[in-house]
Amino acid sequence: KQPAVFNFYTKQVTRLAKHGIYYLEIAGNHNLPKKSGVGCYLETLGRFPMVKTVYKGVYEAHEIPGHDVVVHCVPSTFSKEILVDSLNQVKPVPGKINIGIGHFGVSTIPHYAEIAENGLVVSLDQLIQCQMDYFALGDYHFFTDFGHHIYYPGSTERMGFGEIEH
Repeated sequence: KQPAVFNFYTKQVTRLAKHGIYYLEIAGNHNLPKKSGVGCYLETLGRFPMVKTVYKGVYEAHEIPGHDVVVHCVPSTFSKEILVDSLNQVKPVPGKINIGIGHFGVSTIPHYAEIAENGLVVSLDQLIQCQMDYFALGDYHFFTDFGHHIYYPGSTERMGFGEIEH
């Protein structure tokens, strides 16, 4: 959102592309525009070579070039209905490695259970039904292993004082 952050991103994805490394990012709740008519920086970043960004708030599937991998992307969105519809579209592609990436809460975590009715929260069963080889989740900043190859890997950017014991 800040020019310095965007410049950092462009330098890094350009560096990765020079080495043939594909970069994919989905929108999280902090990436979504807060005002009408304001775009998402991921739209511009997605125009770079070897970069794919998913920012429109709906399910998209993308094959990683040169590999038998399909990434099923369920980005953050503005409504639970769209989130549930997007998750219902996630189906494994036979003969491929299927990776799910999502940005939302899971109701088995107490923090999300409290807002499950109206928030961007799904049940663990909904994720298990996707039958992914691996499902990486964002939004929750603590490493959490749900079994079934479903994880919150934890925060990769920063550590807050509340996270210091974790």
